[in-house]
Amino acid sequence: SDTLVSGSRYQLRWDTGGTVSSVNISYSPDNGATWKDIAQDVANDNQFDGVSDTGPWIIPHEISDDVLLRVSDVSKTDVKAQVKVKIIPPFTIKSPVANNIWLGDTNYAITWDNAAGVVINNVKIEYTVDDGQTWSKINNGSYTKTNDLSESWKCPRVSTNAARVRISNLADTTGFAYAESATFKLKQGNVTVVTPNTQVEWKVGQVRRVEWSKTGEV
Repeated sequence: SDTLVSGSRYQLRWDTGGTVSSVNISYSPDNGATWKDIAQDVANDNQFDGVSDTGPWIIPHEISDDVLLRVSDVSKTDVKAQVKVKIIPPFTIKSPVANNIWLGDTNYAITWDNAAGVVINNVKIEYTVDDGQTWSKINNGSYTKTNDLSESWKCPRVSTNAARVRISNLADTTGFAYAESATFKLKQGNVTVVTPNTQVEWKVGQVRRVEWSKTGEV
């Protein structure tokens, strides 16, 4: 099946058998369970491209391998054709990954790849600590950069199990040209037990010294 990139614009074209004056164009992000309108009651010239209609189709950010596109006759809804496609984001975020634990006031590399065939010159990088309810600019506002697939980020001093990173096409005007990382963790600091370690044996009743090291605020 064809692969479409969220935030991109695509011309839709089809062939018509017989006489169909107007069509409805819709898509399903979940293999037909639900349907959403792209355009309704469009004069049928076998295309939806923005020349004589409201096209082309701006691909929404509904990432799925099971997207159906459907063109149907306005007057006879059982006369229709559909095709299966995929919708992918314009980026694949490689780091952070799910369940990473990143420490506050520590630098980490955010890395990503562009989707095949996608050319994006500049990106915007943000993060959330509340599972997407709010987003903040990384590095105290220096969040836009040339798209070279990597950026160093000094993590904020905060503890959360619901952090994500979002990378967007800076030139995007659709609101759909972005990718989000998997959920990971941020911690203000970390504690590591130094003594005892796995190579020692302590007996019951002995008095021993326990030592640890810390990173950040604990």
